[in-house]
Amino acid sequence: METKTPTTATLERILAIPGVTGVTLTDPMGDVLHSSAGDEGMDELIAFFSGMLPSIGDAAGVGYIHQAILKSPQDDNLLLLAEKEQTLGVTIKPRVPIAGISEQIMTVLQ
Repeated sequence: METKTPTTATLERILAIPGVTGVTLTDPMGDVLHSSAGDEGMDELIAFFSGMLPSIGDAAGVGYIHQAILKSPQDDNLLLLAEKEQTLGVTIKPRVPIAGISEQIMTVLQ
């Protein structure tokens, strides 16, 4: 993910990717900087994980975690793209290939 904060236009381009249902951008403290998810619970989950990913990586001995996926059997899946300055949470429709969406997002962010 780019280290500078994505612009609103960049976030809108991500939201326009087929299968993406929302984007939430948080700072390292978990404060929501931008959200189009329309779901306060999802924003809170993304904010929680933006603060927890560094701790999980340290505890597991794998270093900083830059990407994580949370899959749901019935609700939207969640792709987290983390940098030290920010975390981008992207909600994705079930049964949509997350790897393909991730590649498209990385292209938009470059």
